[in-house]
Amino acid sequence: DIYFYFGEDKLIDKTLSDCMVKFPNYEYDFGIKENDKWESYFNFLYPSSISYQSIMNRRVLDYMEEQGDKLEKERQVDHWIYFKSEKERSQYEIEVQKKGFKITSKNSDSENGEIKYQLVISREDKVSRNEIDSFTIELWEMANKLNGDYDGWEAPLIIEKE
Repeated sequence: DIYFYFGEDKLIDKTLSDCMVKFPNYEYDFGIKENDKWESYFNFLYPSSISYQSIMNRRVLDYMEEQGDKLEKERQVDHWIYFKSEKERSQYEIEVQKKGFKITSKNSDSENGEIKYQLVISREDKVSRNEIDSFTIELWEMANKLNGDYDGWEAPLIIEKE
């Protein structure tokens, strides 16, 4: 299934049939439904926060593989999380340390008159496709419960010469 959002639907039938001429072995069907408030987009097509985190993880892993990393070895993985209060950041620190994470740095920053409390944590982990989602989504969920914003991860490339 492919979904498109159009401003005008007058030439959709012609546009689709012109495109499909190049693919004579395929059949197609289409329908038009008004969706002024974009409910289908936000409630069905747009990824959930967890799915979005997984998509972002895949982008990083794809880049790493393009550079020659086979993603097999453990390495230090750094994570950035932001909080609205020092108290919430402190609670998060306690929880992640129980899971073997080290506190790499803590900062506070003012943005648009609002103070953000940054926390950078790290742990030795594998970043394979099967493992990365398990701990990043857990960190995201923990941050979310404390009104925090999990902002992603990074890890060094490991490229072995053959």
